[in-house]
Amino acid sequence: MELAGLTPEQTLRAVGVNAVAAMRADPYIGRIAVGSAADLVFVDGDPLSDTRAALNVVAVVRNGRFYSVSGLFDRAKRAESVE
Repeated sequence: MELAGLTPEQTLRAVGVNAVAAMRADPYIGRIAVGSAADLVFVDGDPLSDTRAALNVVAVVRNGRFYSVSGLFDRAKRAESVE
């Protein structure tokens, strides 16, 4: 999207709140605001300067619970196979 001329902020909005709006989903999804339902992704870097930083995920908050990426990898290694 940046190659098409969008700024990093416009790119992040396009894949976030604008995507939710295009799907005509709940307007409180994908926003960080009082009353909104937002899971958070913590990254190492500034995706507003360089959207590639959004790939450097270090932690996630899902349904109010904190998960570090290293903890998730450890948990996946201990999980039983579904095969």
